[in-house]
Amino acid sequence: MTIDYTKITTEDSSSGLKDNSKDIEKLRKEFLAKRKKSKGGCSKFFLILITLIIAGFTILFYGIPALTPDAIRGDFIDAVYIPYGVNEGKLMILTDGSFKFRFTKSSPGSYSTGTKGIFCKTWTYIYDPVEKRIISQEKTPYDDISPNMKLFLTENKIWKISEGSESSSLREYIEPEIIAYETESGEIIIDNKEFYEHHPQTKSGFQKITINEKFPKLDIKTKDGREFVYYPEDDALINKDDAVKYEQTLISAKKRIKLLALGTEKGSEQRKILFLVDCPENEKFRFKSSSSERMLGDTSSLYFFTKSTAKRLLKEQVFLEGYLIYGDSNYAVILHQNQLGQNAERMLTCADSKGNLLWEIKQNELFDDIGYDEKDPFSKMTFLEHKLNMNLFNDLFLFTMQNEGIIGIDSKTGKILWKIKI
Repeated sequence: MTIDYTKITTEDSSSGLKDNSKDIEKLRKEFLAKRKKSKGGCSKFFLILITLIIAGFTILFYGIPALTPDAIRGDFIDAVYIPYGVNEGKLMILTDGSFKFRFTKSSPGSYSTGTKGIFCKTWTYIYDPVEKRIISQEKTPYDDISPNMKLFLTENKIWKISEGSESSSLREYIEPEIIAYETESGEIIIDNKEFYEHHPQTKSGFQKITINEKFPKLDIKTKDGREFVYYPEDDALINKDDAVKYEQTLISAKKRIKLLALGTEKGSEQRKILFLVDCPENEKFRFKSSSSERMLGDTSSLYFFTKSTAKRLLKEQVFLEGYLIYGDSNYAVILHQNQLGQNAERMLTCADSKGNLLWEIKQNELFDDIGYDEKDPFSKMTFLEHKLNMNLFNDLFLFTMQNEGIIGIDSKTGKILWKIKI
């Protein structure tokens, strides 16, 4: 409210003008009353707004899950498949159910920005992909956004590893964690406490765990400063200084194996060709990364550095912007494009070690964000490959993509058996 005090005069009554001091006091009280009422209206507005926000979160985190009990919640992190028949099995799926937001923290002489979260938690599901049914679910709450986590399968265990996070100006401390589930029942058979008892060298507790996915192995640092490497498949905890020698007993430099790998065609980094590689077993991880692609086209360098040989397969076939998602001694699964530049379509192609093209899956049958968009630099294969993963379980390829979901593919026919959007 605005009051024009220029229309009100207060003068000495002896001059013949009326004293208006009572009118001024009346208007002042009216102004204060309306101002108080206005403040009350703002308070009610903000109270209603906060109530609506709380109600929205309640519906999002409690109401919708109650109405859709077999829907998987959160952002996809990882999954493994536990087969128990021909194209039959169940999934363990790990998701992040936190509500995340960006924040900035500044003070004299410092500035930082990062991601924070509320309602922080992960979900671990046992899921039947054929019946589209959740068999069981487990919620793990956190004081901050969840750390880097990974699932992998050994002979009779499913491992869920959390690397943990160190305390900083941006993050709360989260203790690293090793959990193993029995494959048949899904029950927890190993946790941190059990691990410390079984391996007393770690009894001071985990300070940091780093996951090496390819081997698989875990680099462990304890709270009393010790460093170990743990090999889940062998339940072996080795001092870090002795790890290389131990791995030499597992992977022989004398034993030779064959595997499928991609190499670049001479004169073009974007044209990839398929090779059958004959190499020492201890060199097999080299050919699972893109760093070896140039070497495969140079036979003399290949043998000099790795004591390996390579034979080209599919001599008439070139994979544009090809990325080897999966490769072993029997199969190679490659994501590639039909052309370069605008309007390029991506596809998934599988070949075997005899040089046969087994099947192909078009882009529109895969994940929504797997396509190439010339206006989006993050859709380039260089960035995309870090979001993709594929593993073979009996006759099923488990194809996953971060923040997208899971696809089950028959390894022999390329038939999509099921697709889960997360």
